[in-house]
Amino acid sequence: MKKIISFFGGSNTSTTSTSSSKSSSTVSYKDFVNDTSSLSLDDSRSDYQNAHYYNYYRYIEKESRGTDHRAKSGLQCRRVLPNQLNAPALAPSTLHSGSSKFTLKSVEINSVITDTCSVSTLKKHFVNEYESPVEAFYQLPLPPQASVNGFTVEFDGKVLSGVIKEKEEAFQAYTDTIASGGQAFLGEKSADGYFTMSIGNLPPKKDVSITLDIISEIGTHLDSLHFCLHRFLFPNYSFDFKANLKVNLSTPIQDIAALEDVYQKASQITYSEDKKSVTFSTHSTQGVPNNYVVVIVPHSTPEPKALVEYIEKEKSYAVALSFYPSCILDKTPEDELNQKMECIIIVDRSGSMSGDRIESAKRALEIMMRSLNENTMFNIVSFGSGFKKLFPSSTRYNDASLEKASSLIASMDADMGGTELFEPIKDVLAMPALPEYPRQVFILTDGAVSQREVLIKYVASECNTTRIFTLGIGNGVDKELVIGLSKACKGHYEMVSDTSSGFEERVLSLLSIATQPMLSNVHINWEGAGLQVVQAPLSIRPIYNRERMMIYALIEYTDKNESTTKKGAVTVTLTGSGPTGNNLEFPITIDFANAVHSDAKELVHSLAAYQSIQDLEQLEKKKSENHKDRIVKLGKRFRLVSKHTSFVVTAESEEPTLDSLTQVNALSKLESAASVTSSGDQAQELSCKLSAPSPRSRRLSSGFAQSQSMPMKECSKQSQSFKRCEEERSVPTMQSNELLDILRQQKANGSWASKTTLKFTLPKNPIGGSDTDDIWTTIAIIAHLQKVHADKKAQWNMVVIKALKWLKQQPAFVADPSQLATFSQKASELLK
Repeated sequence: MKKIISFFGGSNTSTTSTSSSKSSSTVSYKDFVNDTSSLSLDDSRSDYQNAHYYNYYRYIEKESRGTDHRAKSGLQCRRVLPNQLNAPALAPSTLHSGSSKFTLKSVEINSVITDTCSVSTLKKHFVNEYESPVEAFYQLPLPPQASVNGFTVEFDGKVLSGVIKEKEEAFQAYTDTIASGGQAFLGEKSADGYFTMSIGNLPPKKDVSITLDIISEIGTHLDSLHFCLHRFLFPNYSFDFKANLKVNLSTPIQDIAALEDVYQKASQITYSEDKKSVTFSTHSTQGVPNNYVVVIVPHSTPEPKALVEYIEKEKSYAVALSFYPSCILDKTPEDELNQKMECIIIVDRSGSMSGDRIESAKRALEIMMRSLNENTMFNIVSFGSGFKKLFPSSTRYNDASLEKASSLIASMDADMGGTELFEPIKDVLAMPALPEYPRQVFILTDGAVSQREVLIKYVASECNTTRIFTLGIGNGVDKELVIGLSKACKGHYEMVSDTSSGFEERVLSLLSIATQPMLSNVHINWEGAGLQVVQAPLSIRPIYNRERMMIYALIEYTDKNESTTKKGAVTVTLTGSGPTGNNLEFPITIDFANAVHSDAKELVHSLAAYQSIQDLEQLEKKKSENHKDRIVKLGKRFRLVSKHTSFVVTAESEEPTLDSLTQVNALSKLESAASVTSSGDQAQELSCKLSAPSPRSRRLSSGFAQSQSMPMKECSKQSQSFKRCEEERSVPTMQSNELLDILRQQKANGSWASKTTLKFTLPKNPIGGSDTDDIWTTIAIIAHLQKVHADKKAQWNMVVIKALKWLKQQPAFVADPSQLATFSQKASELLK
């Protein structure tokens, strides 16, 4: 028998109320986890501005610079309607500050949050004191992972609910109603991500309340879940703000907190007895001056979790899967890594790269090429006014391809004209992605492009197949391009100024992140469990270290599905290629017997349908396929705004509005009114970027790792990473290029041949046997690097790891691993 639980009902267990202050009954996550696995909310988990989900908001923050920071949100004028039937439209004009007759008075938000998603009811009440009719439209930024699936308008004692229609049909109904003097409301999503509500023919002195139901994939950062209401959702003045969050997770909640003190002090927290549910309530009369971000830290589990929802009238199920495998990936020894990867390096060879810049880039590329493993497919793309590739498509990394890459690098010069980055990136992303070889693109550039935002939006559509790493070179580089490209594809970036050193270390720090343990070529075998599903997204992004996978599936009613679901519970299998090159399997129990009976919100179904719509919209865009019918069907069934569907509310007026209309922007306030300015509104340029923690290096007390190969002055806090910090790096003198000369001679498999040209005397081989000369040479070179070039460890560390891996595979050391340590010590003693 199925368990009936309302998403808005919370847990049936008793609760104890606690305040957000330091109450003795408040349960902290530290009571549930062990020492180094704990992490205060003051650390990396709080650094939400560097979370992948925040990229959309970072983009709109940048777009607002130099203007009213919230100018694109709120009630604004669209056009002046005719003052009588059949009269021509008047020219638009905007009522500027000087009137506060149309004002947001209150906001109430009720949200339910699960392991993977949230549904929020957002109600805004506006006071209209105008003596004449008002036509306005309301906008709010809507990130890609969210959609509106409910739209209600209240005014003049009426409650009108939006109906989803095809976009053209909805617009026609809206305009026809306005033309006849009636009231109409139209909600649709624009190309730039804003949800726009057109409010036509609002009668004089009639207040209006607008209620939106918003479904969203929950924001994630590291092992925490984030609920984020961006300040741009609200005007920049005081109003009554209430938020009530009900969190229902499958595992105990370690901690929950609002990041801003102004909200935390105004919040109350109530835990259930099993700590799997919590209510977090906030009430403020100051509006929303800063971002409202609540961080939830669930108890981490190594296995995937499934939330199953059931709609009885349709006999359909929806499944949301959540998986955070970093606790498994972290255990992989770095010298056992053997994961596959496609590495594409895009190098700026424009005229501005001449001199030290191109020489530094060449040195970095030489070291980078020696740091790859034999499971890598790679290519090098040079660009300027045009572009050219080393190979027609990515090729396998071996001695032959490595030699060709080295020859190209040696011949590189800044001789390719201007900086046209768009075309080479388009060419790279147009190549089919290889599921077994996660595509990682590295861009080294010192310039800017004319269509930066178009390029960033273009690469964002490939974030499921590609990760982009960028290195910005010089003081004149377009920082927004460097940051935007990496953020759009969930990668990382570094900056190096004209006066700073450590060029090679910056490139290798990015490569180090790219080669951290991951789970690639991920598939879920639904068919093996007897299920026919619509999975979304269709293509599963590799699960990179410290990232969370979220996958959805619609299980519509069929005879086959009904036969399977009647079993009560079945097991599906998630498979993927692990970091050591082996295939991993993770069983996932889909418990239909204990499925959550959906309430009116149909949260999991709606989000699964929305994710499927996004897949279909991408196919329409990239392959010119027509999926309108399916998109419209899903949109209408689950009340989702999409490319082809809109919400519309129409009502005939008892007294048709024929007076002249006044246009209004509800964001405008009296100039004399004091405004609350967000400290985060002026986004600060980032002069340095903290690298992602290496899971295999020295653990900090926070539970995350600090790279030993990247010496830097500690920044104040990761949560303040948008503040300027200075790095201290040693200048790579290369000691007459001796280090680079050694690295250049390493073979693709990680070894050095006995004929390697060295500037130091190689000690006599103590191992014995003519077939051990390459082994001894490799051992001796490692010892030399560790003794003579210890201060350059950032440059040779990955190269040495590859060499050690090769050594451990040699038969003598497989039979007796202690012999490798013995001969390594011997080499260190013999070298002088």
